[in-house]
Amino acid sequence: MARSEYVYLKGKAKWFRHTRPDEWGNWKHDIYLDDASVDLIRELQLTKGGVSGIKNVLKKDEDGYYMSLRRPTQKIMKGKVVGFQPPEVLDGATTLPDGSNPPLRDTTVGNGSDITTKCMVYQHPTPGGGQARAMRWESTRIDNLVPYEGRSEFTEQEAKMVDGLIEQPKPKF
Repeated sequence: MARSEYVYLKGKAKWFRHTRPDEWGNWKHDIYLDDASVDLIRELQLTKGGVSGIKNVLKKDEDGYYMSLRRPTQKIMKGKVVGFQPPEVLDGATTLPDGSNPPLRDTTVGNGSDITTKCMVYQHPTPGGGQARAMRWESTRIDNLVPYEGRSEFTEQEAKMVDGLIEQPKPKF
């Protein structure tokens, strides 16, 4: 493997956060992988030629195999802080005259959207003197957008929990 390469993972999105980093400074999403992408991840997790595989954890629940992909807002490289731009998200339903897809801005991606995510797999030194591979989210194309719609109704139990809050006066500080 070269020092870095790009891989493309296909599947369904959950918890897609590309506009605002989480509390640990990462843009993040979960991807429920198709069979070919699961095979690719398993291959990337193997140690080859003395280089350890990626440490991303492949998980499984009732919806299938998935993994969390992240892109940090910044990282320390060779003793210097390097900032990263947010991942680029493209509208796969629209094709421009040059054959490219336009950016998808100011849109919240809902769970179940069909996506193709581009990740950089790169090699880096380990503290013990060896080499390892890691994977970073670079960009995503939304092939079939399921719009995110916030919940407006409470379940019966949730309604009991919040009952009376609306009548309480707001603090004056």
